[in-house]
Amino acid sequence: MTKMKDDPTGRRYDRLFVVRRVTNQPSSGNARFLCKCDCGNETIVTGAALRAGHTRSCGCRFVDFGGNHTHGGTGTTEHDIWRCMLQRCGSPRHKDYAGRGISVCDRWQDFANFRDDMGPRPSADHSIERVENDGNYEPGNCRWATAKQQGRNKRNNILVEYSGRTMCLAEAAEIAGVNYKQAWYRHRRGYPLSQVLS
Repeated sequence: MTKMKDDPTGRRYDRLFVVRRVTNQPSSGNARFLCKCDCGNETIVTGAALRAGHTRSCGCRFVDFGGNHTHGGTGTTEHDIWRCMLQRCGSPRHKDYAGRGISVCDRWQDFANFRDDMGPRPSADHSIERVENDGNYEPGNCRWATAKQQGRNKRNNILVEYSGRTMCLAEAAEIAGVNYKQAWYRHRRGYPLSQVLS
C-alpha cells in the first residue's frame, strides 16, 4: 500500500496513536488507519476523522466524560445503539463488522448527525439494520427494523420472484398463506415456485 501524503502513521491524536494504514473505506475510498487507544483497545478510523478531531478515542472518552452533552442524547437508547455501532466497526476483533470491512461513515462519527438522519427508534422492538448487508453504516443504507424484518434480510436467505418483486421465501410464504417449513422443504426438493407456494 503506497504511503499517502500527510500520512498520520506514528502520530498521536488525543487518546489515539496511529499504528498503520489499513484498507480504504469501501463506500467512499477514504484512507483508514488502525489506532491504539490509551485504554488498550484498537480501533479503525478514517484519516479525515482523525485530522478533523471527530474521533479522539475508541469510544472510551464518551464513557469517561459521561458522553458528549452538547447533543443532549447521552443515556438514550439511540445513543447506546450509536456507540455500539462505532465499537463494532472500530475493532478488528469484531469479525462480522470491522473484519469484513464494514465501517461507519464520517458523518455518523457525530451522534447528532446520526440522530438527525435516523430519527427516534420507533419502538423497543426496533434496532438498526443495514439494508445492504455488505454495505456500511450510512444514510440511505440503514433503517430501524424489527427482528422479523431483520431476519428476512440475512445473507443466507432464499430469494424468490413473487408478486412482481424479489423477496425472501419466508415473506412470499406468508403472503401466499403457506407454512414456511413446508415451502422451504418443497423448494429444497426442486419444486417450481408455483408448487412451492401452493
